[in-house]
Amino acid sequence: MIHILIVDDDFDFADSLAMVLESKGYRTTIANSGEKAIALSDRHHFDVAFIDVQLNGMNGLESYLEIRRRLPAVKTFLMTGYSIEHLLLQAAREGVTDILRKPLDMNALLNRLENLSSGIILIADDDPDFLQSLENVLKRNGKIVISASNGQQALDKLRTQHVDLLLLDLRMPVLDGIETYQKLRKEGFTLPVIMTTAYSIEADRLNDETQDIWFRQILHKPFNPEKLLQLIEEAKERQESEERSQ
Repeated sequence: MIHILIVDDDFDFADSLAMVLESKGYRTTIANSGEKAIALSDRHHFDVAFIDVQLNGMNGLESYLEIRRRLPAVKTFLMTGYSIEHLLLQAAREGVTDILRKPLDMNALLNRLENLSSGIILIADDDPDFLQSLENVLKRNGKIVISASNGQQALDKLRTQHVDLLLLDLRMPVLDGIETYQKLRKEGFTLPVIMTTAYSIEADRLNDETQDIWFRQILHKPFNPEKLLQLIEEAKERQESEERSQ
């Protein structure tokens, strides 16, 4: 379930927004100041944050920067009912997902969330350069990216965070790709998985137990990013179709 942090010192507005989001199946947590939001982000994972620009104490941009230090993958929307162009320009440069004008257009907001909620991707790979380059490609295409450097880290993150698709390298320390895959299936995870490898011989290790309906494909490094984006969209469409048929 997507966990959303709402940061606004207007108690009624924050409660109303939380009620709308929870009615659509999202989990919400409210903080009425930037300082409280930062403290919450030290203890909890959030996928998305809605932060008012004009907060008492730390303003919304300052709060966002501190939250991002703790949760680099969080998608953040700044909200404002005022024209504060210099602050908003800085926010855009700092990587804020979008700036929403109050009063909020709830239909547009929910559409944005729906698009985000189908694009949370966990990459498990012990090559930091590969991780960074792939993160850049996926983020440019509107995806939320979470990273892990080995299979055990990937499992730990899957247990605490919502993920739509797992990109899993076959050769990693601690737990390799196949061991990780088998463990997550035993624990009941049903998200789509795309395997990656730079070693063609390792593809032969993918036995019948691994080739279930949730395994999508193996990509041989180096691969065309467009091919990965195509597979991600195909996995999304196939999973939605399977869920509708259940």
